[in-house]
Amino acid sequence: MQKILGAVVVLLIMVGNFSYAIADDFSISVGLKSWYNWMSLPSIEDSTGKDIGKTSAALMVGPTIKAQNNNMYAGISFLVSTNDYEVIDYTEPTSWGDYNLKGTASRNDFDIFIGYMLTPRFAVNAGYKGIFMSMKLDATLGSIFDANAKNDLRYNLGALGVGGNIPIGEKIIVFINGNALLGTIKADETYSSNWGQPDRSENATAWGGSAEIGGAYLITTNLSVNIGFKYQYLDDDMSELSDGDNDVQFYGLTMGMEYRF
Repeated sequence: MQKILGAVVVLLIMVGNFSYAIADDFSISVGLKSWYNWMSLPSIEDSTGKDIGKTSAALMVGPTIKAQNNNMYAGISFLVSTNDYEVIDYTEPTSWGDYNLKGTASRNDFDIFIGYMLTPRFAVNAGYKGIFMSMKLDATLGSIFDANAKNDLRYNLGALGVGGNIPIGEKIIVFINGNALLGTIKADETYSSNWGQPDRSENATAWGGSAEIGGAYLITTNLSVNIGFKYQYLDDDMSELSDGDNDVQFYGLTMGMEYRF
């Protein structure tokens, strides 16, 4: 992480130093963004084949900073979940006692990006996306079985994307952007139970993509607020820690504000 942050600092310094000769074309923007999103996992079935998984929401919030010089821009952003997703909360009576299953998940994001405005209305970009998820599962069966599992997932993904904007009058801008993701995922599973099971880990290829559409309103020349809808899809080819059905979907409302110096 320190190497990544160091590279970002060097990149922003390079962009900033280049701007001294043409200071009028250089700007720095800082902002706060949020994503209230639902997480949808693959089907979780009970003994009868009924899907018992839950689709629940979490609010992610974090800062963003961007430096722009002429047509080129670069920046970083963070998003941290303020509450857990509820993955499953299930109870089934059995002859050995109640079978209880409860699962939660949390997520944090880190992004580095650099882009180029091909026209005032269309841009291309590339970067790195780190997604860090922690999933916890507690299972009990009467007094016979008691288990706790934690699965830490780290996605290291390269990103390629495009974006466009259309002004409507002097105050409103409609925007749309999307990107493709490709990289790796590392899963570390820790497990404790009265039956015993060793910890496990796995590395695999991961991929996905996202799309967002929304609008921004210019309160002043320098201050704007925005709202939109974002969809994201993630998948991987892990086989040891899963049954091969690994796609995860996130979708929900984005909101933010930005100030340009």
